Amino acid sequence: MLNIYQNDNNMKNIHEAFEKNWENLVDHLDEQSREKVGLALHKLRESLSRLNYRYSEYETAQMNLYQAGENGEEPNFTICQERLVDRLEAFHQQVYSTISTLILVVNFLGVNGEKNHPINSVKRFLEYIILNIPNDIEIENSIDELLASISYRAKFVDHPQQQKLHNWMTFGYRGEHFVIYYIPKGREVYVHDNSHPRDPNFKPPVNCEEFMVNPDGQSVYKSVFDLVEYIYEFDFQEE
Repeated sequence: MLNIYQNDNNMKNIHEAFEKNWENLVDHLDEQSREKVGLALHKLRESLSRLNYRYSEYETAQMNLYQAGENGEEPNFTICQERLVDRLEAFHQQVYSTISTLILVVNFLGVNGEKNHPINSVKRFLEYIILNIPNDIEIENSIDELLASISYRAKFVDHPQQQKLHNWMTFGYRGEHFVIYYIPKGREVYVHDNSHPRDPNFKPPVNCEEFMVNPDGQSVYKSVFDLVEYIYEFDFQEE
C-alpha cells in the first residue's frame, strides 16, 4: 500500500509574505487609515497562521489513522477515526474564518480598488470574485474548491439540524483516508470496486440513499492562499 505520508506537505511562509507586501498595501494611506488597515492585515496574518496549524493537525490525524490501521490497533483505531473527523471539521471551520477575515481586509482595500463586493456572505463573496475575474481558470478552480469547503462546513459542521440525518465512515484508499457522510438505506455492505473516492462513479461500500466525500484538504488549503495571492499579489513560498 502506498504511504502518502512519506513526504509531508510544507506549510506556507506567511510572515515573510506579509513583510514583503505590507508597505505596498498601506503606503498610500493616511495615518488613521494605516492603523485600521494594519490591524485588519494583522488579523488576516493570524488567521492564515491558524490555517497552517489546522491543516498540519489534519494531516497528522490522517497519518495517525493510517498507522493505527496498519497496526490493527483497537480501540485506538476508532479514536483515530474520531480524531480525524474532529480535525477535518476544525480545518474547514478555519477556512471559513480565514476568508471572512480576508473580506474584512477587502472592506478597507477593495478588490482592484473597487469596494462593491458582498460583505455578509462568504459564499456570495467568492461568487463575486468569479464574476469579476478576467477568465483565470486557475483561480476559478481554486474558488470552486473553496465553495466546496464552505458547503461542507455549512451542511455537516455548523447546521446539521437543517439536513437529513447522516452517518459517517472513514474510507482508506492507497494510504489516504477519506470521510464519507451518507444516509443509510439498509444494512448491506458491498465489496469495493477499487475506484477512487473522488471518482464520479464511486459508490461507498454500504447501502445508502446519498453520500458526500469530504472536500480535498490539500486543494482547499492551497486555494485559500491562491485567493489571497490573486487579490493582493502576495507570494506565499513554502517553508
